[in-house]
Amino acid sequence: MAPFEIAVTNGDDHMVRLAVEGEVDLSTSPKLLDGVLAAAVEHDRHHIVVDLHDVRFIDSSGLDAIVEANRHVRDLNAHLIICNPSRMVQRMFEVTGLDDVLDVRPGWAANSLTGTTEA
Repeated sequence: MAPFEIAVTNGDDHMVRLAVEGEVDLSTSPKLLDGVLAAAVEHDRHHIVVDLHDVRFIDSSGLDAIVEANRHVRDLNAHLIICNPSRMVQRMFEVTGLDDVLDVRPGWAANSLTGTTEA
């Protein structure tokens, strides 16, 4: 099992990207929430992109952390984008209906904040 890690990368003046690796579960979901909130406050960006490409498992506590992060990011007048979920993680968003509530994108073009996706 890969250790849980978050790598933060500043994009342009409007975006910060958090690349998440490992499992997002009861023990790691608080770290995800803290990471998103810290990035939103410290980097003062309009778009917070959470890249789930290297996440192979997420449970309900991980989904709760993302919903909570989304609420806090909106309170800061910013926008949370979830991108590159694996098929299993995407399925969790679909089954719970969160894909209708959150901005979940199957791909991500770092230079595109218009809502288009990259295959």
